[in-house]
This record gives sequence, C-alpha cells and structure tokens, in this order.
Amino acid sequence: MTGEKTGGRTSGTPNKKSKILSELLLEKFPEYHPVLAMAAIANDEKQDINIRFHAHKEVAKYICPQLKSITINPEFEKLTRPPTQVIFQNPYCRKGNCEENHTT
Repeated sequence: MTGEKTGGRTSGTPNKKSKILSELLLEKFPEYHPVLAMAAIANDEKQDINIRFHAHKEVAKYICPQLKSITINPEFEKLTRPPTQVIFQNPYCRKGNCEENHTT
C-alpha cells in the first residue's frame, strides 16, 4: 500500500488558511485577481520598464508553459545506434555473382 492515498483533502482543494485568505480578499476586493492586476501593471506605460518587465514575466507563468532545460549526451547515439554499413556495388557485377567484397 505504499504510495496510495487513503484520506485527507482531494487534490487541488485549498487548505483552511488559503481558503480563509481567498474569502477575505474576495470580500474586501471583489474585483481583484492577482494575475489580472499584474497584467494591468505590465501594460501601464507610466510604470518603470523594470517593473513592467517583471510583471510580464510573472503573468507569463500562468499563460505559457515553462521550458525545461535538457542535457544532450553525445555518447548516447553511439550507444544506441548500430554502426552504419555502406555497401558499394560495381555496376558491372551482378548481385551474388561477384567474388569481391563490396562492404566497408
């Protein structure tokens, strides 16, 4: 039974403190949404460019998937691909009738 969830909150359900805070914010500021507020700051030309940049950066986290870095191992292809075999055929030699070895 290792790893099985047997009780508690279902996934995505906020805990009590988060729920209380959300309700208080909604009560005090009914039209407030943090992402929309950051978007408004990001598009406010009166704001400093650094503030606008950081607001755009934060809003992007909610809109665009975050790219993950990957490491390329150049040895991987050598380990997984069989060596390439090149076959040269003499146009004057009929396949199977030639005694010469044409593989390299």
